[in-house]
Amino acid sequence: MKPESCPAVIMATHFHEIFEFGGFSTEKPPHFAHMKVEINDSTSIGDDPLTYLFTIQRGRSSSSFGEQCATMNGVPNAVVSRAKAISSIIDRDGDLAASCATLSQTEQIRLETAEEVARRFISYEIGAGELPREVAEATKMLSNLLS
Repeated sequence: MKPESCPAVIMATHFHEIFEFGGFSTEKPPHFAHMKVEINDSTSIGDDPLTYLFTIQRGRSSSSFGEQCATMNGVPNAVVSRAKAISSIIDRDGDLAASCATLSQTEQIRLETAEEVARRFISYEIGAGELPREVAEATKMLSNLLS
């Protein structure tokens, strides 16, 4: 049993939701604090955009700095950009499912091409005795299918 004067400490990075949605019950309300960080958006590629000030500041952090941390740790730019876009949708209480269901023009073209190839494959009729006997014949059939 801990003495009454002993503080209870919980340290977390991205799990503030446990306090918002009743995942953690307490008799006394929690006090939030975070490490102060300075962001320099004009850093060169490869430079650290974050400066850790090693100062405790009252309240919750306004950002997880996930984008900066991911970039600093070599996560590919395409992944960081997609995560940033999804995070922005969530921050605005947007419809994530609808937003993610929207295809780019390139994705739409790839999907239509794949659908056309699949439809050709399904409609391609090969009789029981008509299986290709040689690699060249099979290659020709597949070439016709994909053209």
